[in-house]
Amino acid sequence: MPHDSHPIDRLVGQNIRAFRTMRKMTQGALGERIGVTFQQIQKYEQGINRVSSSKLVEIAKVLDVRMSALFGATLQEAGSDGEMALSSLPVGSKTDLMILQKLAGIRDERIKRKLIDLIDALAADQAVSSPFDGSALGLSEHAN
Repeated sequence: MPHDSHPIDRLVGQNIRAFRTMRKMTQGALGERIGVTFQQIQKYEQGINRVSSSKLVEIAKVLDVRMSALFGATLQEAGSDGEMALSSLPVGSKTDLMILQKLAGIRDERIKRKLIDLIDALAADQAVSSPFDGSALGLSEHAN
C-alpha cells in the first residue's frame, strides 16, 4: 500500500475486500456489477485509489452491507451473522480472510466457542514459545 494513502481509504478498501471475499465474489464480478474494471477494484482494496461516494453506495448494495460497514461497522450491523468489528481485525492476508469466511459458515455456537478456546490456547502457547514451533499441537520433531 502506498505511504501517502489515507488510513480511512485503506480501511474502506480492506473492508470491501473482506466483504467481497466473504461473499465469494471475484474482483472482476464486483467490478462488472458497479461498472469498473477488476484493476480498479484492486486499487480500491489496496487504498491506492479513493472510492467515490456513488461507487461506495453501489458497492454496499452489491455486497449487501450498510455503507457504515465499509467504514468499520460491525458485521452484525452490516446484515451478516458475525459480531466482530472488521476495523479491529488484522485482515490483510488471504489466510485471514479464509479463516473469517470459514468461521462465518459455522452456525453452531458451541462449536464457535470451542474454536475460540482453541485459538486462545494456541495464542497463549505461541506467546510462551514464540515463534510457533507446533508443540501445542504435537507437531514438534520430538512429539510421538
